[in-house]
Amino acid sequence: MSVPIDQISNSGGSLSSMIFDQYGYTVDSLSYVDSFLTVGVQTFMIDLYWNEFTQIWQLCPSPFPNNITSNIVDLNWNNKNYTCDTNLSTQMLMNRFENYISETNTNFEVNLITVLLNLKSIHYSISNMTLGYDSLFNYTISGNSTLNSTFSSLGTYIFTPEVLQDYRNTIGSTSAPISFYNQSIAVMPSLHTVLYTELRRVMINVVSDELVDSKLGYNITSNDKLGIFFDDTLQTSIKATNEESMNMLCDNLVDNFNISTTNFRFIIDNDVDPFTLTSVRQYIRCGLTPIFNATTYTVNSTRISDLGQIFNAFIPFSLWSWAPFQPAMPTYINSTSSSSTNGTVPYRCVVLNSNGWEVANCYDSYSYACQNETSPYDWIIDLEKKKSYVDIQHNDCPDGYIFSLPRSNGEMLSLLHVTDNDTLPIWIDLNDLTVENCFVYGGPYAQCPYQKTITTNTFVRAIAPSAVVGVVILVLIFMEKVFRVNPIQTNRKRYWKRALQDYYEKNDYEGVPS
Repeated sequence: MSVPIDQISNSGGSLSSMIFDQYGYTVDSLSYVDSFLTVGVQTFMIDLYWNEFTQIWQLCPSPFPNNITSNIVDLNWNNKNYTCDTNLSTQMLMNRFENYISETNTNFEVNLITVLLNLKSIHYSISNMTLGYDSLFNYTISGNSTLNSTFSSLGTYIFTPEVLQDYRNTIGSTSAPISFYNQSIAVMPSLHTVLYTELRRVMINVVSDELVDSKLGYNITSNDKLGIFFDDTLQTSIKATNEESMNMLCDNLVDNFNISTTNFRFIIDNDVDPFTLTSVRQYIRCGLTPIFNATTYTVNSTRISDLGQIFNAFIPFSLWSWAPFQPAMPTYINSTSSSSTNGTVPYRCVVLNSNGWEVANCYDSYSYACQNETSPYDWIIDLEKKKSYVDIQHNDCPDGYIFSLPRSNGEMLSLLHVTDNDTLPIWIDLNDLTVENCFVYGGPYAQCPYQKTITTNTFVRAIAPSAVVGVVILVLIFMEKVFRVNPIQTNRKRYWKRALQDYYEKNDYEGVPS
């Protein structure tokens, strides 16, 4: 896939607001991080605190007093209450990422985790210093004294600024033409390159720096910038849902989209303006990665705050491609198609509808999407031409165009931009005809890369030689059983037969002995 990583959007979550603030900054709360990873969350916003008392990085927003008597304590800092665990460390959080990466480090499950850092300070003023604050809150927990070492356990899994620069140098030194997606002044590799060529799984990006400039404050070093991206090495845009400019962002994206000035784009919600099922899908389609940051959400007029309920409600709406709850067989199937066999209609091909991709009957006739081979945002749909999916040929599209499918949210938006309710649905080049639930492009005979398919003819040709050999062996075994002559047994029978004959000849009496 040639789409650069800065033009790929998915869903993310703020660990502080959705997990730690609600369930406590404790070791047990890390199980919710596992849940985030399991359901497919790939972007994590983490508030990381520099403790000026102990000179280490930590997750808890408050320092620990010296007089604590248990591991889990209730703390108050800057007029806010927190429940924190002295055993919780940044390394424990990194261990969760490491375990997930190890378990999913396969060609089929591999993905890229993005960590967004908000750097903050646990700061006390000089006036408080004179009151002895520095001695009251110097309880030390496990942690790292540098930002880079906080993530060092992830090792070579980290996609670093150095790796990015090496990639850019390689691209710049080749004479190969830069693809449509690499026209940006900040050239980024594709997801395929990051995962399968560079073998990287994590990208760490500082998106806000609220560190207090003080004598005991933390100073970003050149060593930190070796493994972590900052604004000067990776341009990132973060918007809030309650910003006025967001209302027009999606409407203008296609018309005003500039491929040469793209960057990582995130949208974060809050309790004032939390995501809805409709808005989160709209943001993802617009090329934004939504960061769930609110504490409660309204779904079907019901307010929910439980993480499990939030996941179940929003996950079906968190894809720019598939319509909610797709792919799935329609609840009502009209089996009157002339190509149906035994009442079964082959719902194994995909159409684009207003809600996204949907599974459809491969033998129904619709118009089809033709994409410009060199400019993926350019589509043609001939409403006069309608065919079934299996009948669409390569030359059915105009010169320079091919029957294709959107490979990014930008391509999806540009395709929807040239359609309307009268045009839809239209065929896109996607099906799972060869292997069920393995959707591939390339027409009805495209092969699933994860499972080989064997037709009846192929199967017969494959087993024919071994079957012939097997029959010959069985015939030889039968002949050996029927016609076998054992030399030892045959000679033994002849010997006794001759011996008895010689005995009778020597002792042969005529008449009856007296």
